[in-house]
Amino acid sequence: MEVRIKIESSVLQIIDKKTGELEYKTIAKGQLSKFIDKIDGQNGIGGRLINNKVYHLTSKTPEDMEKRGFIFTGQAKFKDLPV
Repeated sequence: MEVRIKIESSVLQIIDKKTGELEYKTIAKGQLSKFIDKIDGQNGIGGRLINNKVYHLTSKTPEDMEKRGFIFTGQAKFKDLPV
């Protein structure tokens, strides 16, 4: 039996500028505001190059991301974001 986790309408997009790898992670329902603050907030990491990677929140669906060549790498975990 497949268990489906409810997700937000935005996903975390991560682009590795060194390898060119494109990945995305879904965000669990109720967690989006934490990610918005960390990524798009006043001192957010969105769009900044950190450890060769660039992080963005996007309102694309998982299907949209896969059509664009992004690979699903799991559920986004706030604790795994760079400081």
